[in-house]
Amino acid sequence: MTERAYGDERARINDKPEIADDDQIRTDVDAMQTELEHPSLLKLLAHYEEACEKAGGLPPRTAMSPALLKDHLLHLMWMEIQGGDITDPRSLTAENYYFRVFGSALAELYGWEASGGTMADGPYPNRIRESTVIHNYVVEKAKPMRVAGPLFIRDGAEVYVEALFLPFLDAGGEPRFMLSEIRDITRQTRRKFRS
Repeated sequence: MTERAYGDERARINDKPEIADDDQIRTDVDAMQTELEHPSLLKLLAHYEEACEKAGGLPPRTAMSPALLKDHLLHLMWMEIQGGDITDPRSLTAENYYFRVFGSALAELYGWEASGGTMADGPYPNRIRESTVIHNYVVEKAKPMRVAGPLFIRDGAEVYVEALFLPFLDAGGEPRFMLSEIRDITRQTRRKFRS
């Protein structure tokens, strides 16, 4: 996809009206929780649950070794929460979420290479606030979040994703790391609705 096509895509996404308020987004997040179907996400969730059991709660960031993640790397993002009051997750802003790793499949999906940037640098301004509230929700609840649904419109059709958000502790015992895997399930979703 060319930069111009990405720009056109951004324009369509940016036409999406702003959501009324953060509490409405949180309500929507509760409703978005779903069971996962994508095998890769289920495998990652199983590794995470094993790490939680071993740690007796939220696992440290080091619990997910590169060997465990190698099959997921193209679709992963590792985020670090920099600054901000972690004891008040609702106060965290998009500037607090720093992308340490942003897989190449995600860069292609979003039309944006995020590694080294923050969520505030994102190409879809009307989605930044929503995304920040969702990530804050995961930090606040200190548990995995599973969502599925339309993410945006590309080439005149909705792009559907399944996503898994997993919180991790830093060396100081604070939930300042988040691992997410996002899979484009548009083809599977279209097949499901056709049958």
